[in-house]
Amino acid sequence: MLFYGTDWLAFAHIVIALAFIGPYRDPVRNKWVIEWGLWCCLLVLPLAFFWAPYRGIPFSWCCVDASFGVLGAIPLWLVRRRIQKMERSSIPVVP
Repeated sequence: MLFYGTDWLAFAHIVIALAFIGPYRDPVRNKWVIEWGLWCCLLVLPLAFFWAPYRGIPFSWCCVDASFGVLGAIPLWLVRRRIQKMERSSIPVVP
């Protein structure tokens, strides 16, 4: 059972990583992926602190879980700022 769960966890990580190819190729058009990632990082916090006690997870582990959301948001926020700069500096193309 443990190996089955880790296989799906690995698959989920690969699928999420593939979603970030879009912003790598065309950051301005695919900025929604970065914003989605920021929302996911934000939603880790209530999941860690509000639902973990119901599952019997110790508070110290909740803090570790929440740190993934905080630390994951930092590079996403920096990328989002760069994309916003790219949007402001780009010249609109009229078809």
